[in-house]
Amino acid sequence: MQTTTLFLLSSILVFLSAASSYDYCKKIGSPSKHCSCSNNQNGFTFGCSINVLGKDNLDLSLAVSPCAVPASAKLNINDTKFHLHQELAGLVAGKAIRVPFPGLSLNVDKFKAGVMIDFDLEGSAEELDLSLGIDLCASVNIFHHKKTICGSKLDHHLPIKVLHKSYNFSGFCDPTNNVTNF
Repeated sequence: MQTTTLFLLSSILVFLSAASSYDYCKKIGSPSKHCSCSNNQNGFTFGCSINVLGKDNLDLSLAVSPCAVPASAKLNINDTKFHLHQELAGLVAGKAIRVPFPGLSLNVDKFKAGVMIDFDLEGSAEELDLSLGIDLCASVNIFHHKKTICGSKLDHHLPIKVLHKSYNFSGFCDPTNNVTNF
């Protein structure tokens, strides 16, 4: 009886350690030398330091849970020049966002441009599309009408694409594992 119990416990421990040892980061890779990836219990955390047109640096940390239903993420952004912080939690597959970074604007030529965060998460673990970018947008007068124009319409350097790729994590998710969203 004890041998059977010990065998069962050791089998469970092996299963649990294997379940949390999936190497998401091997699939993610690193798009630049300023980025890193670390595996965590529910997926991975992708981090980057982004230079925004030589005007400022942003440190990004994107925690992704590809096995959650729906797949989910949490994004933290720290501005190194003005010491501002923005957290976007509860990001789920199927709901793209384009939001300003509150309080963060940069002088670009004669304009004061706000920093925009573009994020999209689509699909599930079998085919997960991740897209994260930074854009700059300014309000300008055109024939006495204010119009918002983003740098991505004017400059090939924008948006700054931090992550834009599809990944296949099939086999990484245990259907009996209840993964929580961020």
